[in-house]
Amino acid sequence: MAFASGGLYQSPVPLTPGNTNLPTELIAFEVRETEEGAANLKWVTASEVNSDYVNIEETTDGINWEVLGRVNAAGNSQVILNYTYTDVTPKFSSEGVSYYRLKMVDLDGSFEYSPLRSLSRTGNSEFNLSIYPNPANQQINVDLSQVDWSQGEVELRVYNSQGICVHAQTFRDFFTGEMSLEQFSSSIYFFQFTQGEETIYHTKVIKEG
Repeated sequence: MAFASGGLYQSPVPLTPGNTNLPTELIAFEVRETEEGAANLKWVTASEVNSDYVNIEETTDGINWEVLGRVNAAGNSQVILNYTYTDVTPKFSSEGVSYYRLKMVDLDGSFEYSPLRSLSRTGNSEFNLSIYPNPANQQINVDLSQVDWSQGEVELRVYNSQGICVHAQTFRDFFTGEMSLEQFSSSIYFFQFTQGEETIYHTKVIKEG
């Protein structure tokens, strides 16, 4: 299932050996929290050939994935199709984040995963902390100028899409400046800032180039 450019991801690597031309185009995938506290997943395909079904998977740590349900695919289609799935009781990590992905399976058993999408209940609006630009190339700007340093130092951890910490850094005082991304390959990364026992900011950063 080869993705077209859409959402936050482009040109993923097929996970099934020898399958380099899987024919489902995923052009959008989003997760939003409903007023009732459920997770509403929506995805859109532009075309499908021999598609079978989609498993909806969730994780709180980026390592251990749980299959929540299954949605039948169209089989063959050349028109825009919209799909939805509702996770009534989403699970959240201690930092208040849950991650979702789609496992899209064809009739011959070949499959591929969608990009990750996150759902947060902690929110970022109350914290004056920012990272830009996003997407980024060789560097990003980190602005910690408005952090309340009386609450202690700030620790940054960067996780890859597999949930592995690939970078850790501690800020002990006022900081605003550039951070190099040259050591990171092109992918999606999760930036988590903690102060004491509290996550004060988390965001996804797309590394390009």
